[in-house]
Amino acid sequence: MQEKLKIWTKLKSKQIADCRIFNIREDFCKSEDNENANFYVIENPDWVNIFALTNDKDIVLIKQYRHGTNEITLEVPGGMVDDGEDAAECANRELLEETGYVANE
Repeated sequence: MQEKLKIWTKLKSKQIADCRIFNIREDFCKSEDNENANFYVIENPDWVNIFALTNDKDIVLIKQYRHGTNEITLEVPGGMVDDGEDAAECANRELLEETGYVANE
């Protein structure tokens, strides 16, 4: 037997943090059966991550400091898509900016 999912109606919202790259908002909601709940939503722009392989089939990674973990991590290149920019164009731009590599496809 499948459980009936609750439908929530947003009554109001308020922004609770502006984190430069993204915002966090709190939504005050009510369910069909009059239950109240608050939900937290991260609003962020479109983003790309690039999984790039060299001709030798090596994965291209970058080292980046992450404040949350206080560590330098290895990760795939990526970044925010600019207004009006195509995601593929963004991926090529970010790959070049962060690694010096140029994508063939």
